Amino acid sequence: MEKSDRRTDFLTLAKRFFTAAELAGIVAAGMDSGSSFLELWTAKEAILKLEGTGISGGLDRARILSESEGDLDGRRVYLHRIEWPGLIGKLASFEKPVAVRTRELILQ
Repeated sequence: MEKSDRRTDFLTLAKRFFTAAELAGIVAAGMDSGSSFLELWTAKEAILKLEGTGISGGLDRARILSESEGDLDGRRVYLHRIEWPGLIGKLASFEKPVAVRTRELILQ
């Protein structure tokens, strides 16, 4: 999960950690480039956390194929977007989920 209003130099990070196609998608998003970056970042991070390594496992190993699917070293990964006001997040699973239920999120 990341705060959707997070301020950082998205393009510099994308150039360093994302594929050329992923970077092109962020640039093409124009005014929504920050949101596009965070969607990809949280998906890649979720995939690597599923494996147990987190981002230290190498963001380049986690490929995003679509909004709902990714790939980790040739293994299909299913992605689910988690929505809360002000947050962007992804859930990753090696098995296709039938349903995802969330109870509540309390921020202080």
